[in-house]
Amino acid sequence: MSTSSIGAAVDYLLTACTTALGTTAHVFDGPPVGDTQLSLDDRIWIGFSPVSPDLPAATGDQQFAALGARSRDETFAVVCAVEHFGGTTAMRQLRDGAFALLATVETLLRGTGGNPGDCTLGGAVLFAQLSGGIEVHQAQTPAGASVLIQFHVQCRARLT
Repeated sequence: MSTSSIGAAVDYLLTACTTALGTTAHVFDGPPVGDTQLSLDDRIWIGFSPVSPDLPAATGDQQFAALGARSRDETFAVVCAVEHFGGTTAMRQLRDGAFALLATVETLLRGTGGNPGDCTLGGAVLFAQLSGGIEVHQAQTPAGASVLIQFHVQCRARLT
């Protein structure tokens, strides 16, 4: 009997993003270690958002699925973020890069045009989708500019 699908869903997202992006992006499981060197321009956080560090990694709820309490329905959302950083101040280029990262995550969830995708997150949930108020954050620093998109992966699971 499973008490929650959250752990398995997060694990799948981490593995799928790491596999899809290889060495072209940093993929973080929660917040990075304080002195992590960010040498790549593309970053993905699963279970964390740098612009909202106080948000829980996931939030959810459960309820009985039928009489007899033998199974439960679980709905939850995992906070995530993608960021594209560059030495340029051309925000349009950076936005395009950030939305391309978001599109990669979305394709992993649903698959389009013959691309692989698994809305069940490897069987961990009944379905998963991008959700939860997409936020676009733009920043300029002396080192360069970045665009970060915060979003949620919303899931529904049947626990038996």
